[in-house]
Amino acid sequence: MNYTLSEQMVVVAARLLQDGDAVYTGVGLPTVAAFLAKLTHAPNLTIIFETGIIRTDPCLLPQGVDTLPSQTLADKLSDAFYINTLAERGLVNLGFVGAGQLDRHGNINSTCVGDYRQPRFRFPGGGGACDIASLCQNWVAILRQKKIRFPERVDFVTGPGYLDGSPGARERAGLPPGTGPKKVITDLGVFGFVDGELTLETIHARAGVRLETVRENVAWPLRELPSVGETLEPTGNEIDLLRNRIGYRSGSVTESGG
Repeated sequence: MNYTLSEQMVVVAARLLQDGDAVYTGVGLPTVAAFLAKLTHAPNLTIIFETGIIRTDPCLLPQGVDTLPSQTLADKLSDAFYINTLAERGLVNLGFVGAGQLDRHGNINSTCVGDYRQPRFRFPGGGGACDIASLCQNWVAILRQKKIRFPERVDFVTGPGYLDGSPGARERAGLPPGTGPKKVITDLGVFGFVDGELTLETIHARAGVRLETVRENVAWPLRELPSVGETLEPTGNEIDLLRNRIGYRSGSVTESGG
């Protein structure tokens, strides 16, 4: 079966969602993943956009999170304050974010590289990334993997992961206990966290990805599970839904930012 690595990323993200979950989604691939989960194994999924739109039905794939397609026939049109209070109360199971960069301890940067006032590069911005990364029970980052996008430590923390990686770092910073990044999904593999450190779990071997390629595209000695597995491929039904029902094409939506 022919599929792209972007489609592989979306499918892995969608499979993390469970029926009955409430998911706080950022722009781009996170929205596509939420729609796919809704149309497959999680029909009772509630989709929350960072601008305050709450939906229990998919819509035309929006190019942003606050558009006519995302608003039309929504269950509720609220605001960021309302949905962030829902997350702070522990009512949002999972958050999905994109990222410009992600470091060894899961901190994300969608703001700038280098000095904030005179950056070498400025990203589009985090949107709701800080809210998602701070308040949801857990969160997942989706981004393409290049060494420059996986520095050992980001220059700017747009959204907090496990901060310096020490036990209790998030709680000491005033964040809700037990929260933090759960998975990182890239076009090369799937990562979890062990003791607050990014840890490789599976690689997209069936799509031709090699372990050496994953290692080469982080800027530190990568931690790995004792036995790194192979990521399960998308099914024909998942690919058909992505292309023909949701209307997703690789590159058709942004793959960074909140």
